[in-house]
Amino acid sequence: MFPPSEFALCYTQDQIHRRVIQLAGEVTRWSDCTSQHLLVLPVLTGALFFFADLVRAMPVPIEAVPIRARAYDTKNDQLSGAQVGIDVGDVTPYGRNVLVVDDICDTGRTLTTLKQALLKKGAREIKSAVLIRRTGGGAEFEPDWTGFEYPGKEWFVGYGMDTQGGWRNLPQIYTMNRGS
Repeated sequence: MFPPSEFALCYTQDQIHRRVIQLAGEVTRWSDCTSQHLLVLPVLTGALFFFADLVRAMPVPIEAVPIRARAYDTKNDQLSGAQVGIDVGDVTPYGRNVLVVDDICDTGRTLTTLKQALLKKGAREIKSAVLIRRTGGGAEFEPDWTGFEYPGKEWFVGYGMDTQGGWRNLPQIYTMNRGS
């Protein structure tokens, strides 16, 4: 599969695989301290590929409950600036350790809002794993585990991340320069 010419390769399939395996080991060490199945909440839809690879590399029992959160204008592929929308549905985190898995941490508003919602529902401990964390932007949230740190503002495509609904299925991660 050949992406459009305006996509620039950022992370190869091999780089992603190696980093996800490392993260799985780190998360597994933390999750071994609980007697219950780890509650893992992938943030739909961008985190699905990362989540699937991460939990398959973790030799611990998990309960997976996908959740929805949105902070982007999906028509323009840009941060909306609006309030983060969260739908945790029937998630029951009371007294449990919870791992939130997301594709990217830009400002941290989504992860901050999710953590607050899960604490209100009685979660014992909440950790987060993100594939990419943007640096240098004064984020209000620091993920517990990060796959890659990226200093730019470019839009990511592939490995679950899309542009206007397409290209999630690329096995690598590309950037699109959308201007500053």
